[in-house]
Amino acid sequence: MISGLPNPAETDPAALELRTAQLVVDKKAHRAADLVIAAESERGVDFDTLYLDREALKNLPEQGFLIPGVLPRHTYGLLRGRDQSFKSFVALDWALTIATGRFWGPDPTERSLCPTSTTSSAWPTPPCTP
Repeated sequence: MISGLPNPAETDPAALELRTAQLVVDKKAHRAADLVIAAESERGVDFDTLYLDREALKNLPEQGFLIPGVLPRHTYGLLRGRDQSFKSFVALDWALTIATGRFWGPDPTERSLCPTSTTSSAWPTPPCTP
């Protein structure tokens, strides 16, 4: 903002209305979060029971794999590498292999649902122009 000029958000009725609506939504979200925290406090939730101690960590079940030795089951993964290094191709190959239950290399895979989420970079993708 240039010093001495009015803030357009303060003078534009549409911008002011949008900002007011955002503040109302924020206030409702804060109020809902406060209610959840109050309910948990009343129930006496003991957060220490939500963590595993040393003995429980030792007795965890063996980790299963969707793709043996490559992609563990019940975890999040990150596939990263240099630009143009076929990361998207590998991710699509893994997803289709898991969805169909076919072999990936020499290893059989477990057929499973395969939700995926991807992004290609830290910068927003420019809009397509016709």
